[in-house]
Amino acid sequence: MWETVRTSANEPRRHALVSARYLATLCGLDPTLIETVPENVTYGEAAARAVTKAGAAVTARTTWTADGLHVEGIDLSDGRFIVLI
Repeated sequence: MWETVRTSANEPRRHALVSARYLATLCGLDPTLIETVPENVTYGEAAARAVTKAGAAVTARTTWTADGLHVEGIDLSDGRFIVLI
């Protein structure tokens, strides 16, 4: 199952923070536990690290869609793949 996190932020680190807080909510965590995200990594990896640090079991994954679109996302422990846009 694919779900999508959409934000209007243009700055990657801010985008990762918003994505991480949204993912924390999906994982049943308090989103305010996530105050920062790591620098110098992709925003998918930054969001995954932040949510993992907050206590969820997630993994960052980069993949390609059938039509050739490159996407970053998070694999949740329940089998969902959340695409970060």
